Amino acid sequence: MRLHIQRKSQESNKNSQGPTTIEADTLLIAAGRRCNIESLGLEKIGVQIKNSKIVVSDTLQTTASNIYAVGDVIGHYQFTHAAGHEGKVVIANALFGLKNKVRYDNLPWVTYTDPEFYHVGLTENEARQQYGNDIEVYKVAGDDVDRFVTDHCTDAYLKIITSSKGHILGAHAVGKGASNWMQEIVYAKQHGHKLGNISKVIHPYPTHGAILQKAADQYWRKTLFSGTLPKIAKKYIQWFR
Repeated sequence: MRLHIQRKSQESNKNSQGPTTIEADTLLIAAGRRCNIESLGLEKIGVQIKNSKIVVSDTLQTTASNIYAVGDVIGHYQFTHAAGHEGKVVIANALFGLKNKVRYDNLPWVTYTDPEFYHVGLTENEARQQYGNDIEVYKVAGDDVDRFVTDHCTDAYLKIITSSKGHILGAHAVGKGASNWMQEIVYAKQHGHKLGNISKVIHPYPTHGAILQKAADQYWRKTLFSGTLPKIAKKYIQWFR
């Protein structure tokens, strides 16, 4: 592929420079999206607009108290599933008079490349900034999971960050179908389950989701064979067994 690019000069007295030719294998066009709200006349009914976005509160209420807004027009996360989540918050607030606040700390991101990239919660760096070294990191590669091996698709990787007590702070993965086999971790995080709880869930063999189970097994190995617990267990066995 050969691209001809016409670049604008930064000098005010020149309109452009000569075209530049770049040879490449792939062209990625990321034009983005813009909100189409200019012609709605929202300002006339008291709905504030800022930077071409509708201004909303934490309850997704606009500056007109009887109007709520969700989705791309509020400029938070341009995901279909984010808009769906926001819509549920609005229904509860608008129809039943609740004051539920929208939260995005359990919102997963997926980049649908081949392989897929998956993200939810804090990155390791973000977790260290908030919790210091009071975190644990668990990693599993695709070649340690039998289903990825039998599929001849071991280009997979998982990282889970937890608090020192095992509560899930963030999880990130790359691999074929990651958007499917990573959803279990979102449920566990959203409902306050510790990583070790996933180890107790019976997973059919072999599945891609076993990569999560292996990370959870690491949690138990670290818990059972390090720190004070092994010493307590040893004493217990000596006294009672």
